[in-house]
Amino acid sequence: MIAGLGGLYYVMDYANGSWSNNAFGDRGWLAIALVIFAIWRPDISILGSILFGGLYVVPIYMSNISVQAVELVKTLPYVVTIIVLIITSIRNKKENQPPASLGLSYFREDR
Repeated sequence: MIAGLGGLYYVMDYANGSWSNNAFGDRGWLAIALVIFAIWRPDISILGSILFGGLYVVPIYMSNISVQAVELVKTLPYVVTIIVLIITSIRNKKENQPPASLGLSYFREDR
C-alpha cells in the first residue's frame, strides 16, 4: 500500500499528473539497491532513501554550473549505489544476508 501511495505521489507531483510508460525509468534499480543496502531493515531503508533521494535532486539546485558538470552530478546516485552494493557484498556476516526463504514459492498445503 505504501509503495502504491508513493507511486501515486510521484505521478501526481513529480510528473505533473501525466502518466508515461517509462515514468520511473531507472529509479527501480535504485529501489532494489536500497533494499540490499538496508539489509532488510526498514529503519535503515528510511535513511538510505533520504541519502539516495538527496543525491537524486542535487542537480536541480546546481543551475549555475556548466551542462557537463550537471550531467556528471546526475551520475552520483548510481555511483554511490555501486559503491554501497560493493561494500554490502563484502560484509558477509550471517545477519546481513537476505531471508532464507527469499525466492521460494509458498504453498499453504505444504505446511
